[in-house]
Amino acid sequence: MSDSRLRDYSHSQAVLIGVSNYRCLRSVPPAGNSLDRMAGLLTGPLCDWPEDRVRVIRDPRRRGRLPDTLMAAYEDVKDVALFYFVGHGQLVDDELCLALGESPGQGYRRSTIGLPFADVRAAFQACDAQTKILILDCCYAGVATQPRHSLGDGHAAERLIDMTVGTGAVTLAASGAYNEAGFEPDHAAPRPQTYFTKYFVDVVEQGLPGHPGGLPLHLIYARTADALARDRRPVPTRSSRHHADRFIFARNAAEASGKPQPETPTTPPPRPSWGPPQEPGLGSAQYTEFVPPKPSRPPVSRAPRGPVSRAVRLLFALALIPLTWLMFWPMQSERFSTRALAFCGLIVAPVLGLWLSCSAVARRNGRLSKGVKVPAAVGIVVHGTMAFTLLTSRFHEVGCPEVDQKHGKCP
Repeated sequence: MSDSRLRDYSHSQAVLIGVSNYRCLRSVPPAGNSLDRMAGLLTGPLCDWPEDRVRVIRDPRRRGRLPDTLMAAYEDVKDVALFYFVGHGQLVDDELCLALGESPGQGYRRSTIGLPFADVRAAFQACDAQTKILILDCCYAGVATQPRHSLGDGHAAERLIDMTVGTGAVTLAASGAYNEAGFEPDHAAPRPQTYFTKYFVDVVEQGLPGHPGGLPLHLIYARTADALARDRRPVPTRSSRHHADRFIFARNAAEASGKPQPETPTTPPPRPSWGPPQEPGLGSAQYTEFVPPKPSRPPVSRAPRGPVSRAVRLLFALALIPLTWLMFWPMQSERFSTRALAFCGLIVAPVLGLWLSCSAVARRNGRLSKGVKVPAAVGIVVHGTMAFTLLTSRFHEVGCPEVDQKHGKCP
């Protein structure tokens, strides 16, 4: 790899914020790992950012002086301004808020304790950088790609950017406007990461054959989006103005190392027919990715329903234990139909209870409390034992059409 620097970043600034420890929200350890990996990528040989031009803010607790910190960080930037956030994202009155360590789960204090995206947008508006890059790895990050949020205020967004000659802005979001992002579970890797950052950095570190001039952002995003969709991960979104997504973000590791790489798509998705017309001499026109129409109201988070649903399944599972034993009474009936029906109940009830107990502890991520683990374990053991015993010892009794009245068993 060449010793010459990719570009001069002496008049650039990158601010990276990562929050993995939360007091009220679920902690996200992969966010800290993603923060480390993004910082390592920027200051590594592929991107060549000087360490003194990359500011890392880890686990900020409250909004406090963060807006002023961002404003001061980008104040004298003339070349590239980059902002990266990884952690929880929240919607407050249809506005994106970046959750910090003490952010509550509900209420309007989310926007006074957390960092509203409007503060980031204000710092970027006041910045004179020629290229502005936003990378948001959080839930509902797609809100930042909508025109009304793109470095402007309402209808003035396009006018403000157009008045800044030569300024380009690109926003890469880990999810849609009303969708959640995701991260690797603890057992998936020694150091699990958030999906978007992991796939994004993987693309840069692997490189793309056939691009000796370096990797522009639009190719990195296209490859990242393809890989996420292929693996059925949350689909990212983006917006770009004034060709900012053509910014050469990193060296091409595939060309620099000379190692053969698998065939992969190296062009972005085809541009839609509804985009703006191409102007002579300016190359292909830029466009903003389509965002689905906003629903009448933002969907309620699914997080509160998880524990409730598990508790209901456990209650049903535990209630089936005495019900199963009560079915032994009709098993003593002289009528074959009554005994057969009771036997079916004896088979179905333990199997259903076993399924309910197991499904109550099934999870994608997060931790289960003892209040869930203990009754679930009881349900699994009891129902599993009953189901195994009945399935292996009761078939002969049900299949017997005649009953010995004296001894109560098949002759």
